[in-house]
Amino acid sequence: MFALRVEFLTGRCVAKETHQRAEWPPHPARLFSTLVSALYVRVPDGEEPDIAELRALEWLQEQGPPEIAFSSSVMRRTVVTHYVPINDVGLPDKTAEKLEADLRTASDGKAKMKANQKTDPIAAAQKALRDAGSKALRFLPERQSGRKPRTFPTIRPDNPAVHYLWPNAEGRDHRDGFVGVISRVAYLGHSSSLVSIGIVEHCNVVERWTPHQRGEKLRSFAKQQLQALQQVFPVNERAEQSYRLPFEAISYGPKMDEASTVKLAFSPDWIVFRKLKGPELPIKATLDLTRAFRRLVLNGPRAATLSNPAKQLLSGHAGDGSPLQEDHVAWIALPFVGRRYARGSGLLKGLAVVLPSLLNEAKHAGLADEILATLEVGSSLEIAGIGKWKIERVRAGEHNATLDPETWTRPAMRWATVTPLMLDRHPGHLFGRAAKTEAQVKAREKARLEAEESVSAACIRLGLPAPMEISLSRYSSIVGAPPSHTFRAPPQRSGKPRRYYVHATLIFAEPAPGPLLLGAGRYFGFGLCKPVEETR
Repeated sequence: MFALRVEFLTGRCVAKETHQRAEWPPHPARLFSTLVSALYVRVPDGEEPDIAELRALEWLQEQGPPEIAFSSSVMRRTVVTHYVPINDVGLPDKTAEKLEADLRTASDGKAKMKANQKTDPIAAAQKALRDAGSKALRFLPERQSGRKPRTFPTIRPDNPAVHYLWPNAEGRDHRDGFVGVISRVAYLGHSSSLVSIGIVEHCNVVERWTPHQRGEKLRSFAKQQLQALQQVFPVNERAEQSYRLPFEAISYGPKMDEASTVKLAFSPDWIVFRKLKGPELPIKATLDLTRAFRRLVLNGPRAATLSNPAKQLLSGHAGDGSPLQEDHVAWIALPFVGRRYARGSGLLKGLAVVLPSLLNEAKHAGLADEILATLEVGSSLEIAGIGKWKIERVRAGEHNATLDPETWTRPAMRWATVTPLMLDRHPGHLFGRAAKTEAQVKAREKARLEAEESVSAACIRLGLPAPMEISLSRYSSIVGAPPSHTFRAPPQRSGKPRRYYVHATLIFAEPAPGPLLLGAGRYFGFGLCKPVEETR
């Protein structure tokens, strides 16, 4: 194994992904560009760099994208816009000494002026001297009126060390070359983001992002990255700050264990969006929100280019318009629940796209990339009859508890519904007035057994064992979740009875992994379950 350990000496990383968001983890292309900069930092123009260092970087680019081990628990500082003096004010064409020499020459030559000469050489030289002085004074910060806005997105990880690993590579032959290059690297990202880089033989960090996994696109480097950087260097020098560096976009994500994930219907790796602005929505608006976001994605320009299998998984409909029988994409709303007396309890804080687990398989990587590309939508979400939300995608390390998939997917023995579960069949009267006659008692018991069987079948359909115990009620055991009868019913199905809503608490014999999306409305956010904390 060959690995580079990058430690941020100040405990913070200042590097832009956008003007308003810090880049974390630092992308592999940024690291490679930094190493190339260090390679040439002491090389005079027209000369070649150290051959051992050059061979080391040529070898590194041949190894392909690295694995990345980094801390996903981070604190992102609020981005503040700073207005700084600009550094591209033009210098005077001539120095002060040259201009004063011109003035003396003009004084000596004034006596030789011709009678019809209108321009006074002394006045012209004095004006040039004054103009040069005014131009030079513009460098003073208090004289600069054209200050430009600058942002410095900063992130502070719990662990300031990032490892870039090539598990199948051995770099012993190039160790001396790497030592020379990394000894001259002072920062990664902004110049205030000081780092120390070292070569390590072992890395004990288990949690890693690996390339070519379904997840986020990171800027990595290709096998001709060094040559590409050499080609764009002259162009970037002329462009000053508006330069672009070559890269190859590679999908990164946690390594999926196919043996454990394909058993469940839905993947625990979600694509999450947070609400930035817009009207406050209660949990009961789940259907409005999920349908609005689904409509936004399906009407987007990228959806028109989808292949038929990808389009079916995204829409949930077969080619003839009938409902798709296999598991497909689910759209869920994420409410803030579970905390008694907390401000904002019961309000929707964002939404998530839950992909079917079959997209975790390597043979379906192309389908996953197609679907993920359609989720790069704009920030404006129009919710019919309610208003607009401004949303943004939540990146790695930016989750709060409500928007963290781990909150909804961690294994637990006890689960409870946050949004009511829609039973496949209407079981009859489960709740209401107490049964008085023997016939009413039998009817109530029959309805309860039929409803519990429907819930057990929903769990088995997800790939989970049947629950050991099922409790049904109009009310959820999760604080902040409204009663089931207060939710708006979906449109009436022609010729069929209305769906029956119910809250459920499930107890499994062993900890069951999530996500648990149960019942007929699971693809639109109904039947969303949350692990219940065990209390004594």
